[in-house]
Amino acid sequence: MPADYDGDGWDDIATYYAAYDQICLDYASDNYGEWDWCDDGPDHPTWKVGVPLEEEGIMLPTEFSVSQNYPNPFNPVTTFSYALPTATHVRLDIYNVLGLKVITLVDGQQPAGRYTIRWDGHDCASGIYFYRLVTDQATETKKMILLK
Repeated sequence: MPADYDGDGWDDIATYYAAYDQICLDYASDNYGEWDWCDDGPDHPTWKVGVPLEEEGIMLPTEFSVSQNYPNPFNPVTTFSYALPTATHVRLDIYNVLGLKVITLVDGQQPAGRYTIRWDGHDCASGIYFYRLVTDQATETKKMILLK
């Protein structure tokens, strides 16, 4: 996708990304309320799509929610999804069964919206882990299993 792509034409986007299993759109407050393409690595650029929320009628979540990671059990990559009804500080941590923090995946302010985060646990041992999402308004912890 060219860096100067202006987001005009979903058919062009679908054609360009036809070989990919998954495409991710991410709402970024630092991009003036527009949706961006996101991907899974620092070596890949992010392309501005230019779809303002108010023009597309995007429905924001009305309540806080954290979905069970998928897949679960996993080996070694899993995905977390959560919804924020309002802008808030978000922290997403992974803990081992002893309660020791393994990694912090998210720690920062995020606007209202739906989010998906991937975690690669290739350097962790098989076992039970917990992920905990903390916001200014709510906290939720869920269990997951890493099987190698």
